[in-house]
Amino acid sequence: MKINRAVVVTLVFVIFLAFAAGCGASKPVVKSVAPKMGFPGTGFKITGTDFGESQGKSTVHLGAKTVTVSSWSATNIRASVPKDMAAGNYSITVTTSGGTGKKVSLTVEPVFTGSSPLPAMMNYLKSKSVDKTGMSFSVVATSKIDPNWKLDKAIGASQGTSYFLFHKDSGSWNIVDYGTNLTADQLKADGAPSDIPPTKPAGSSSSSPRSSSTSR
Repeated sequence: MKINRAVVVTLVFVIFLAFAAGCGASKPVVKSVAPKMGFPGTGFKITGTDFGESQGKSTVHLGAKTVTVSSWSATNIRASVPKDMAAGNYSITVTTSGGTGKKVSLTVEPVFTGSSPLPAMMNYLKSKSVDKTGMSFSVVATSKIDPNWKLDKAIGASQGTSYFLFHKDSGSWNIVDYGTNLTADQLKADGAPSDIPPTKPAGSSSSSPRSSSTSR
């Protein structure tokens, strides 16, 4: 009887410690997501606190989908919009052992694709009611590491310069990202090869890729 009682006490103590450890984890706090709009495949960054030093069993959801995480720290998480995500407005949530943090919103744009990049760019700009009169289009770079990736730009007299990141899939060129500036970090988050150059020079203090009026 004494042995059984000792076993029961030990089990209760172990369960208590496990419960206490779970209760000790802080609920994640999500402060922001950038960019706030993206295409299927676009990378995004979640900023906040109490995410935990490593992902472990923690998850990030975009709507009902669990997204793939590329990096995780206590204050920053990098992930990407699933390639099969339908267009719409979704909530992003971070769930850890401490609970689920406050929701933030991200808008997924429709897929813009073409047999070449130009039709995709034209259709996207048309969807945003951008005046394309006198606008010129050119290639910035095509990856030598993976020729299925390229960066193009559109220059308009009233709209300035905008950049389009493309990935070729099943014979079609899909817009993966768009903005007046695409940083090295953003291109990496998008999954672009390392030889696709950033449009924002290193050390530049210019605004974020989507902060200007010509951004999404």
